[in-house]
Amino acid sequence: MEYYLFYTDLEYDDANQVEKAERMIAEKAYGEARVLLEPVAGRAPDEYIYCFENPKELFIKFWNLAEYMGYMGMMRKRGEEVTQEIIWLKSAYPKAHYLLSRIDIAEGNWASAAEYLNNALDMEPDHPECLTDLAGVTAQTGDFEEALELCDMALSTRPYLVGPVKQRALKSRYQCLLRLGRTDEAQQMKDVVFMTADQNEVLGNVDAYSKAHEAGDIIVPLGVKVDKAITPMPLKSPYDDPETPRRKPGAKKPVPP
Repeated sequence: MEYYLFYTDLEYDDANQVEKAERMIAEKAYGEARVLLEPVAGRAPDEYIYCFENPKELFIKFWNLAEYMGYMGMMRKRGEEVTQEIIWLKSAYPKAHYLLSRIDIAEGNWASAAEYLNNALDMEPDHPECLTDLAGVTAQTGDFEEALELCDMALSTRPYLVGPVKQRALKSRYQCLLRLGRTDEAQQMKDVVFMTADQNEVLGNVDAYSKAHEAGDIIVPLGVKVDKAITPMPLKSPYDDPETPRRKPGAKKPVPP
């Protein structure tokens, strides 16, 4: 088996296992999902690299299409010129730990869930879904101050946070404020928490994604339709097409996200 510099064949195969487990969790087949996820989680490297680059390409291990679109929408909204081709690589190891935490949360195993979430955050310290779920687990212990801080981190770490993930973090923050007796602050953000997603923002992200595709700035994950890409779903990658050969990243150095 050939190993690439920062994204190996094994990591790609593990990411496919994570996708299968994600679908099982959606169907509440927790035991089967755990069997797939635990070996993957056990292979997480000591030094995880989330993104890397060479002069022509930027490789990022997005968790789902919503993240991918949000990132591209942010770049377009800022008016930043995209000088590198953005390549989406499937995420395996932090997502495996996160999904194991979701199983534990569903089963009420709070201590184990917290451990898996912290493992995921060791690899991606700013991932909003991990921070939001850790806030929920922390709230179960009664530490609402810490939970509130985690919610604030989830809402501030990635400026391209989109849709359901943002709403979940906002709702958790609202609930923490209520439990802390800070009702005035909670009331001020109530309308923000329970409103539906801003359709203009959603359409803007889709439009930015389409324009980036037409301009050749990104590789579109094959088989995924843009009009169905707002919510997380099982992922596709350019490598899923048997007619598309595997590409060697050829990265020179890791870069921060």
